Amino acid sequence: MKKNQLATILLGLSLTACSSIPDTALNTDLNQSACCESIAALSIQPLALDSQQYVILDGNGQTLPIAPNGNDESDRSPAKAFVLPQTASPFMLTVKAPIKNNQVIAPAINIYDNQWQLVEQYTTEDFHYFTSSLGGLERIEGKFILSTQLNNMAYLVIQHDPTQIGNQLERIHPEQEFAESQNIIGNKRLPLYATLLPVGVVEITTQQHFGNPVVDLLSSLTTKEASAATVSKTAPTAASEPFSATPKLTASIDTDNWHYFKQQIDEAVNSGKLKQAVDWASKAESAGHEQAKDYLLNTLAQ
Repeated sequence: MKKNQLATILLGLSLTACSSIPDTALNTDLNQSACCESIAALSIQPLALDSQQYVILDGNGQTLPIAPNGNDESDRSPAKAFVLPQTASPFMLTVKAPIKNNQVIAPAINIYDNQWQLVEQYTTEDFHYFTSSLGGLERIEGKFILSTQLNNMAYLVIQHDPTQIGNQLERIHPEQEFAESQNIIGNKRLPLYATLLPVGVVEITTQQHFGNPVVDLLSSLTTKEASAATVSKTAPTAASEPFSATPKLTASIDTDNWHYFKQQIDEAVNSGKLKQAVDWASKAESAGHEQAKDYLLNTLAQ
């Protein structure tokens, strides 16, 4: 489980919830659901931009079969499916799972194309722990930047992460947090934990404008690339194209592998050289690594 290492950035990107968490008893029996046996059979809801909603994942809703796991309490997982908004501009998806009664769902997010082929996958390990003083309720939270046009993303399915069920999430006692914030020595307390469950409530928000200048810059660059890709589908063949004065990368750079560019991006981000990281992401995409800007966006959001 990742900690909130970039709390300042994440707080700047956070959305304020506009409705209360559903207070309902959760059905832990995941084997009584009549649907579904395949992902494509799930009922699908639209996911609007700049929206916020709570989703209940338990045995009263639809479930999907999962591979047997020795650490899992069930062979099925509650699931909710959404149609992703198709926009040239990337948008932020925030998924929060509140901690209540020392329990929290272990969320997992799968993203598919229109043929239900897996495009992206995020597990509970991609979520961060936040105390109640960090922008809302005590929770685990994941922020993901999605570029639907570039990656042919069509559907999003939220389930639980079977590899995490029963594991313990270490929490921070409110008094300990207060003592640390005031630079004082607090009383020694036993560690607090929350158990990761296959059922629970998640809050889903989407945000088109991030409010972070670096992320907005990358979003602008990605939007331009998506527009260029659309134009290229109807553009004349190479033989009839007008001469371009823009120099192309040499063959030696074109053959550089993704690991090289990824390393340069990571080093720039770790050194705080964000403009340099943007430049490396642009070079990587020019060299044919289309995932470069998405990788940088998600690195900044974590």
